[in-house]
Amino acid sequence: MKLTKNELLEALAHYGYELNKPSHQYPGEEVLLNLLKENDTRLLEGFPIAYDNILDSQKHFNLDFHALSEKEKTRLLQLLLLTYVLFKLFGEDKSKLDKTEQMMFKLSKKWKELLRDVEDRFNHSDSVRVSGATLSTDRLKKQFRNYVVHFGAKSENNLKLDMELELLLSEFFTSKQKDLLKKRARREELSKTEREYYSRVVNKRLKALANEHLYQFAHSIVK
Repeated sequence: MKLTKNELLEALAHYGYELNKPSHQYPGEEVLLNLLKENDTRLLEGFPIAYDNILDSQKHFNLDFHALSEKEKTRLLQLLLLTYVLFKLFGEDKSKLDKTEQMMFKLSKKWKELLRDVEDRFNHSDSVRVSGATLSTDRLKKQFRNYVVHFGAKSENNLKLDMELELLLSEFFTSKQKDLLKKRARREELSKTEREYYSRVVNKRLKALANEHLYQFAHSIVK
């Protein structure tokens, strides 16, 4: 599916890189494939940001390399290399690094050698070339910091609420049970054993805590 420039801007906004356009949802694979055809540096700077958010939002993200031309494969590898450097610089999850390594390996067995040059350019604040486009490593770091690191950081109030919730949960649930609750809250898939334990033990306790009559009874006592 070929996206127009405006559609691509909207798609990037949906994946965290908003350039003054309203957010509209498109499959992550389509967004990245369309970015490979662009020479607008503003859009190319959004690749690491969009890719990072796509990995967060799509469990089964998978690019079809067979649909790419050799030129597009080269550009994708170049963009993944600089994205990988940004991930390492800003301490992104190992799972994201692993996923990116797998993709780069499929594109080139020599990706580690190519990576050294990109890392060197970032270390010296030199620009990087992406198949005809020149990107500033300083701008790439700034954009990633603004759109991913700072935007994703929790406010002091949110951190306080998280701490209060953690303390309250500790009154009723073990560490293992809290981990299961958090996985459910994040809509993460549970293993068969985890599902059985959650249903048999954790969910019953959670339902009791959520019961309105129990809440009213407890509230009347602690007043």
